[in-house]
Amino acid sequence: MVAFACLAIIGRPEPIAVFDQPPAQSLAERLGLQKGDQLTLLNGEPIRSYSDFRWKMTQAYIGEGQSRYELELSTVSGTQRTITLSFAELQPLAQDASIDDILLKAGIRPRSNGVVVTSVLAASPAEAAGLRPGDGFIGLQGRAITDPKDLQQLVAASQGQPLELVIRREGSGQQEALIIRPQQAPDGTSYRLGVGIGPSLETQWIQYGPLQAIERGVQRTAELSVLSLQALGRMVTGDLSWRQMSGPVGIAGAAGQSAELGLIAFVSFLALISISIGVLNLLPIPMLDGGHLMYYAFEFVRGQPLSVQAQQAGQRLGLVLIALLTSLALVNDMSRLFGF
Repeated sequence: MVAFACLAIIGRPEPIAVFDQPPAQSLAERLGLQKGDQLTLLNGEPIRSYSDFRWKMTQAYIGEGQSRYELELSTVSGTQRTITLSFAELQPLAQDASIDDILLKAGIRPRSNGVVVTSVLAASPAEAAGLRPGDGFIGLQGRAITDPKDLQQLVAASQGQPLELVIRREGSGQQEALIIRPQQAPDGTSYRLGVGIGPSLETQWIQYGPLQAIERGVQRTAELSVLSLQALGRMVTGDLSWRQMSGPVGIAGAAGQSAELGLIAFVSFLALISISIGVLNLLPIPMLDGGHLMYYAFEFVRGQPLSVQAQQAGQRLGLVLIALLTSLALVNDMSRLFGF
C-alpha cells in the first residue's frame, strides 16, 4: 500500500488511450477501429489511460473469465460510437496468453508516433554506431521510419552494406546522422543491428494528491489481492490454465525487465510480488501462515487443539502441495523460456 501510494504521489507518464491503425484483416479492422479513435469507457467505466485500459481488461479476463467487452469511442470524426470486442472471434488462444498477447492478436494497440531504441546489445553494430536506449529513429537510407516493420525491412534488404541512419537523441532532442553496418545473424539468412526497438507512444502525466494517493494505494492492493485469489480459484476449477502461473525463473526475468524500465517500474513490480507472496502465504495450506490460521479455526470450533499426529500429517501434506506448486511453476517457466 505504501509503495503504490508513494508512486501515485510521484506520478508517471502513461500512454494515452488512443488507438493506432489496426493491421489489415484483424478483428479491430473488422470492427471499424481507426487510428486516432480514443477510448472513453470500458464496460461503462471511465478510462484514464491505455495502461488503465489494460489493467481493467486483465481484471475482467483473468479474474472473471469475461470475453466480451463494450468499448465506447470518441472517433477521429468527432462522433461517439460503441464497439463490442469478443475474444471468441480470436480462437484459438494460447493457454498462457496474456491480455497484451490477446490485444495484439486482435490488432488493438496504442497510437505510435515513431520507433525508439529500447535496448542495445553489447558488441553489436548498434553499440558501435553509438545508439543508446531512448534514441528515436527518424530515417534510414532517406526513408522515414514510422513503424518497427519499416526498420526491419530496410535492414533485411541491406545485405550487410553500411546504412545511413538519422536519429533523435534522448533528452536533448537533437538530430544526428550515423553510419551503421548490419551484422549477419547466426542463421546466415538475415541481418540485424543488435538493438531492441519499440513504438514511441504519446503519453500523459498521471499524478494524485496525498489523500487520493493513499486511497489509490489501498485500492490497487485490494484489487491485486482479489485478482490473485480469483485467478487461483479459477485454476482450481479448471476455468483458467495453470500455465498462467510463473515461478522463480519467470519472476527473475520480469524483475530484470522492470529494472531496465526504471525505478518506478521496479518498485511497482516489487509491490506486486509482495502482494502475491502475501496472498499465497494466507492460503489454508499447512506449513504456511494460512495453515496455522486453519488449525486455530479448528481449535476454536472443537474447543481443543488438533492432535499432534493430525498436525504432523497436515504438515507433510502441505509440504507435498507446496512442492507440487513449485514444480508446476518451474515447468511453466521452462516451457516459456525454451518454447515447448
